[in-house]
Amino acid sequence: MAVLELYILVDGQNIVEHAFYNTGGEVKLKKEVRDNLMNAIVGLSANAFNDEIKNFSLGNYFIMVDSEEIEEPVNPDKKIPIRMYVISENINGDKLKIQKLMKDAMFQFLNRFSRVDILEKNRTLFVDFSPRFNKIFKDVVEASFANSLNLDKVRHVAKQEKRMQQMKTQMDMY
Repeated sequence: MAVLELYILVDGQNIVEHAFYNTGGEVKLKKEVRDNLMNAIVGLSANAFNDEIKNFSLGNYFIMVDSEEIEEPVNPDKKIPIRMYVISENINGDKLKIQKLMKDAMFQFLNRFSRVDILEKNRTLFVDFSPRFNKIFKDVVEASFANSLNLDKVRHVAKQEKRMQQMKTQMDMY
């Protein structure tokens, strides 16, 4: 499974965006589209099914969700939802591993930042946490990167073989 992106939303507002691929810091999905999609899915699951979605697929992508609640510092009875989304490609046996990594990432994130910091939703506070996401998800990101390199190598060899076959066919014509 190729892990592509990670997001954390607090009370429906995106506070962390992290891409595991090199695009010059850009994420592939448009922020408004992604946020609206995530909120719509959460709303649908809560309102229509009275449940919480843990994962779903959308085309070639698989989206996994981990969620926690944090107490408001002023009003501890009020619980604020915090959700982590991981967007990946090609669902396979890594699903359980990624879910465990998400739990670990959420645990570390909630232990690193105070409830006040999180509820302020100041995205610049969380930028320095990106290297920790890289470290947590390192194994699955490297494995997916290696698999994509091998796939690219196979495709390259197949193209070369096809060209050789075309050249041979052209030579046979003469």
